[in-house]
Amino acid sequence: MKVAALGVSQAEGPIDKEIKMKRIAGFCVMVTLIGVSTCSAAALAKIATFRGQVSVTASGTDQAKAVTMKNYPLNAGDKITTGKKGIARVVYPDGSYFDVRKSSDLVI
Repeated sequence: MKVAALGVSQAEGPIDKEIKMKRIAGFCVMVTLIGVSTCSAAALAKIATFRGQVSVTASGTDQAKAVTMKNYPLNAGDKITTGKKGIARVVYPDGSYFDVRKSSDLVI
C-alpha cells in the first residue's frame, strides 16, 4: 500500500486494471446505445434544393419557418408550403425524390 498526498490508495494491480477496462467497455456500450437511439430519430427526408418562397411547419406546431438552406431536414408530419413562385425538391434516404410545385402543400 502506498500513501498518497490526499489519502491512502492501493497500488494498481492486474485486477484493478481489469476492473477499469470493464468500466471503460461498459461506458463505450452505453455511448453506442445512446448513439443508436439518436440515429433512429434522424430526418425522414430533406429539402435538397428549393427556389422562391418555401416554408415548413413542423409536426405539432402552427408556426411556419422559411426554408433558408439546402438539405433542410424533414420529419414525419412536417408540412411543406410553396408560394406562387416556389418549388422544393424533397429527397428521401433511398434517393427517391418528389418536387413540390408552386402554390402547394405537402405533408411528409
